[in-house]
Amino acid sequence: MAFSDELLRDTVLTEEFILAELQTLKGYYDEIEVACQVFPAVKDAPMPSMAAILEEDEKGRPRVLTHSFLPMSEEDARFTKFLQFYCELQIDVGQVDRVRLLETLTALNGMLPLGTCVTVAAREELPAMVALRYVQGYALEEVIDQGAFCETLFLFDLACDMLSAVTDALVEGASAEEALNRLHG
Repeated sequence: MAFSDELLRDTVLTEEFILAELQTLKGYYDEIEVACQVFPAVKDAPMPSMAAILEEDEKGRPRVLTHSFLPMSEEDARFTKFLQFYCELQIDVGQVDRVRLLETLTALNGMLPLGTCVTVAAREELPAMVALRYVQGYALEEVIDQGAFCETLFLFDLACDMLSAVTDALVEGASAEEALNRLHG
């Protein structure tokens, strides 16, 4: 029994299918010289996934983008596979006023080329952070188009840059308006 069997029970996806799709994406990353690794399902992470190391941000902080396919029911996704792009930014937002943070992220969500900014609660040894999440649908029976995937990746990376700039400004004490103005200067 595979670790992902329960999560994939009502879907058209299989663990083998997901791993093959992630290997295809790994090939795309290899071609643009971005380090990545595919992870099979294990007990503590019961869905296959992939991690790619994006360029560091302006302050030299690492950025790791993870991909996973969402296990949608066959009723909801008979013809489409949904690939998640997810990146937690290594910026401690624990001291930022929560209302100011949420107001700013809400405004930024309307400005991003794609994706949604979310907050991530502090856990274990990690501080509270912000993350960017985007889900792209691709035709189930077709190979993910390399050009469409790479364009989405580049826009996601741009959105991460935008989120980093705005979040850094908030951490430095800027108002929501001042933080968002950093995108124009």
